[in-house]
Amino acid sequence: MYKFFEQYDNVVAVMSDVDDGDMRILGRKDDDKNITNRKKFCSKIGIDYKNVVSARLSHSNNVKIIDKNYNQYYKNTDALITKEKNIFLSVTTADCFPILIYEPEAEIVAIIHAGWRGVVNNIISNTLEAMQKFSIDLNKIKIEVGPGISQKNFEFDYEEALKQFRQYDNHITSKDINNKVKINLKKIIYNQIMDYGINGGNINISNICTFDNKNFFSARRCGDESFDAMIIIIGMK
Repeated sequence: MYKFFEQYDNVVAVMSDVDDGDMRILGRKDDDKNITNRKKFCSKIGIDYKNVVSARLSHSNNVKIIDKNYNQYYKNTDALITKEKNIFLSVTTADCFPILIYEPEAEIVAIIHAGWRGVVNNIISNTLEAMQKFSIDLNKIKIEVGPGISQKNFEFDYEEALKQFRQYDNHITSKDINNKVKINLKKIIYNQIMDYGINGGNINISNICTFDNKNFFSARRCGDESFDAMIIIIGMK
């Protein structure tokens, strides 16, 4: 289990690993085992599964603000925000980056599923903009970026990379003999957070690569759509 914001006793912020089992929810019969895995993981970290809100991911830039009248799942959503205590926000990842946000004075948390599509379509700034509705102080925001895929393992076709990442060409390697390039998505994420005005000293980014580290699931390492995934959870007690 990977932990975030350990300096704050009132915040639960964790990421499961391979030993905790698959956490993907796709709306299929075989999800029953994954729901069991989720319930066991929630028990392990001391929270009630019925208080966990999950984003059904679509690699979008859509953000939902969660209040007391919440649903357990939100379709077509890749970021969640709440000020409510004992409501725990969650996403799943398997190479994409989880971004966890906490503003301790305003007492608000958020979680982002930062895949490359969401990142290039401004999921990070959309989330921070939505948080501004609660009069947050950007100087007090704390952000942790969890394990995700490293540049050396994030390979793209050259033409597709030029199309999708044109504004980030300084984070793309030169093409190789197979017309492939490698993209530093983690650096793009960091720069987007900084560009929004967040203090660099308040940003913590994991150096763990999910492709290389066998303690974590990896979609690219798996090589097909049947990959398993971790759950990332954040909430305030």
